Amino acid sequence: MAGTLVFLVFLWVMDFPKPMVDDLFYIGAGLNMAGGGDFSNPLLARQEFPGHFFFVYPPLHSYAIWGWMKLFGISAASLTGFQMTMYLVTALSTIVILRKQSAPVWLEWLVPLGVTTAFLPLGLRPEPLAVALTMAGFALFVAAPRRTPFIFAAFLLMLLGGSAAPRMTVFSAALASAAGYGLWREKGAERRILWITGLAALLSAFFIFLFLIHFQLGEFWRVFHFHSQRVRAGKFGQLVGVIGYLDDSPFLRTVQLPLVVLSAWLFLFGWKRKIHDPSRASLFIVGCLPVVVLTGALGEGTVWYAIFILLLVSTAVLGAVPEMSRELKIILPCAFMLAGIKPFVICYGMLAGHIQPDKGPDEPVAFALRSTPAHPVLLDRSVARYVFDYKIPPGFIDLQFSAPFPGSYVVQAFRGGDIYLAGPENVDLLKLYTHVDRATPKWVPLGLPNRQFDCYPRRVFVIPEEECGGLRADG
Repeated sequence: MAGTLVFLVFLWVMDFPKPMVDDLFYIGAGLNMAGGGDFSNPLLARQEFPGHFFFVYPPLHSYAIWGWMKLFGISAASLTGFQMTMYLVTALSTIVILRKQSAPVWLEWLVPLGVTTAFLPLGLRPEPLAVALTMAGFALFVAAPRRTPFIFAAFLLMLLGGSAAPRMTVFSAALASAAGYGLWREKGAERRILWITGLAALLSAFFIFLFLIHFQLGEFWRVFHFHSQRVRAGKFGQLVGVIGYLDDSPFLRTVQLPLVVLSAWLFLFGWKRKIHDPSRASLFIVGCLPVVVLTGALGEGTVWYAIFILLLVSTAVLGAVPEMSRELKIILPCAFMLAGIKPFVICYGMLAGHIQPDKGPDEPVAFALRSTPAHPVLLDRSVARYVFDYKIPPGFIDLQFSAPFPGSYVVQAFRGGDIYLAGPENVDLLKLYTHVDRATPKWVPLGLPNRQFDCYPRRVFVIPEEECGGLRADG
């Protein structure tokens, strides 16, 4: 546990998690409330969602980061610290669960690598909060005495976790079901008390949800349904669409793949050997996968539950088949290190001077700009962090979500007079689709062209809309 804390603090000092494309979409309402506004996200004004409030997503994450920033201030360090705290809660909860199942200590050391592998690529998205609440609730259920207050708190945390991010709802329900089934089977458990406690937790979670949306359930459903239906229609409208998404998903086409394959192999091995305890929770998670796939929930962060299954089943297999210990002691650490290698490469690049914090000559111009009706300013996630430290001036718009929904990127809706404040990644996109010609130097470790990193990831470029010259014919 101490090693996990040191590891995550080191990553936080190194500015992890790095900016991600969805950051401003999900933190905008929390930023607005922390700055004295209401539960809305003005950075998404051009998405033209129906309604004023940020009802396109469940409210818990926005209010959580609002409360966090009221305590620690609005800053990049505060927001990345929030994410790191979620990683820490998830890791420590998982270690508690493994320890209660008598897992070997070397397996516990893999937990922080598993957590960062699953969540570092997500930037400031809500899924880490959802998983942290769920894992904390399940750890409380596993480790605490079988008393009604602890049972109530455990189920409430898991239900709140399910309400924080729709992509994680089914997984949270699976763990809550595993906990409920465990209680149901325990000798001497009073089923009436179990039902009452579970129902009280469910009603409490629902009341918290209603309170956060100002009891405007009908309006919330109208806006949320509008957003979710349009999103799902593009990827998950039919079974063929689901299969096509899985084939093209970064979930399955990255260095995380060995962990997924190992998880499936060990699960099937344990199933064949009838090794169900202490991996009963993995049965519930696997059982919910068809629902996850068919509802379009597979994606960002869900690889965590493959990693959790791998840790649970490894514990069970090592307990039942100790002669496999030598092989797994080699295979599992190698797979976890491979899956989590990218942050280490970035850290090396930063410490060796290949990746530098220079913000470029346009920084003073960018910092002085203010949005006007004639010249609106559109900024991206890296500029919001490195130039404005998330203290974004009024009237600014998220560059990544600056076209009417279901469109998103600015090239889908050019508007004359706009000014773009873009980091290197968005400059590369503008170079791909438009006639923008700006230099974005790259560092290529070991000469691998598919593994290149920006030499100046904090650099800001001030680009008037006119410089784009419209879409390229070959873009």
